[in-house]
Amino acid sequence: MAPERTPRKNSRATRELTSLTVKGFKSHLAGTTVRVRPLTILAGANSAGKSSFMHPFLMLKQTLEEGFDPGVLKIQGANVQYTDAIQFLSRSKNKKKRTQTFSIACGFQDGRTFEVGYTFDNKSTATIDSQRLLLADDRQIEFNSKLALEDLWSIIRGASVIRTAYSDAKVPLAAAIRVERCFLSANVTLRVPEGPVIESYSPATAEMSWIQQLIHLPGWRGNPERTYERAAVGSVFPGQFHNYTASLLQHWVENQSKDNLERVAQDLKELGLTWKIDVKAAGHTKLTIRVGRTPSALKSGALDLVELPDVGFGVSQVLPLVVALSAAQRGQLIYIEQPEIHLHPRAQIALGAVFQRAAARGVRLIIETHSALLLRSIQLRMARRELAPDQVSLNWFHRDDNGFTEVTSGKMDANGAWGDWPEDFGELDLGLDNEYLSLPFVE
Repeated sequence: MAPERTPRKNSRATRELTSLTVKGFKSHLAGTTVRVRPLTILAGANSAGKSSFMHPFLMLKQTLEEGFDPGVLKIQGANVQYTDAIQFLSRSKNKKKRTQTFSIACGFQDGRTFEVGYTFDNKSTATIDSQRLLLADDRQIEFNSKLALEDLWSIIRGASVIRTAYSDAKVPLAAAIRVERCFLSANVTLRVPEGPVIESYSPATAEMSWIQQLIHLPGWRGNPERTYERAAVGSVFPGQFHNYTASLLQHWVENQSKDNLERVAQDLKELGLTWKIDVKAAGHTKLTIRVGRTPSALKSGALDLVELPDVGFGVSQVLPLVVALSAAQRGQLIYIEQPEIHLHPRAQIALGAVFQRAAARGVRLIIETHSALLLRSIQLRMARRELAPDQVSLNWFHRDDNGFTEVTSGKMDANGAWGDWPEDFGELDLGLDNEYLSLPFVE
């Protein structure tokens, strides 16, 4: 039986994310902002900055999940791999220098915005340059190493995080800004009648808890194997998600989680890949995944199953995706790179329905794609009123003449039309068709 992981508990529920901003990272020199909705699409040409836009957040994820303290930022890990800060810090506009800092910002539905900036020395060692929490009423809580004791105490009292019993305490005995991996927190020692009491405050605890809950499905989701390593499963998935696919399926079978298994089977059948999935133990440390040999059930074919290496690559690539959609809790964010990889055009179209059902359950998706068919499928579901315009964020990435990323966000109506959209995808298909039809044909 796959062990179940107990997730770290946060002091508050995860806030609903509404925007992400990256500045100073690769081609995002001036800052790139994406509106986050239940279904967020990142589209555009190759090397336009789609994947790199998410890299800072994946860097935070792998830093927070590391078993030892890797310092402020772990730049080479399970989710992104860099060996030197020069590989991701933006070039300046004169192209002769690079910035020394990058920053991220996260906006939330309650009007709050959390910002943090990182500075790198010539050895790629990161320090936290600044950290701010902007509140809905225009107040802000800013942490930096230069804050005086009285100023820090004022910030903490103003944030209403000190227990009522200690709220009348005067200036504390001591206070310090602490670096806790990617973020800053404050510790204050208060003088109260029963003796010194230490109180802590970290704005990132509630604002950034979504980072560790983020599910990451990279563009390549592993080779199809005869057996898979068992892994601990829970509601959080450190590293890349496909490593948990077999263990999650086994966990659902052993715990008779019919809803999860039925959703996976429904999605695979919708994609035209298989109608059944089964997981068996292969010794004490391994698991074997088998799927129905045919797209739909045949008479007396309940045992007509094959292992993943014996079917097309599309099954092994999309299986972690549909398992992640079923495993994700309401409000949990999944980042999927190229969901269409190794899928037939008909299956790419069907992905629209698969994603729509997940979004309807409250799962939040950020999808990086090159599939015009997937985009058209999402349009179709909007025209059918299966998706509302405010549930979808379509973002087109392109680079200007200097190589810096610009983003055009499509404004969609209830029919799925997105108005002034950059020429690409469908227009390219149409242009190719017209060119073909205009050629002289041999009789």
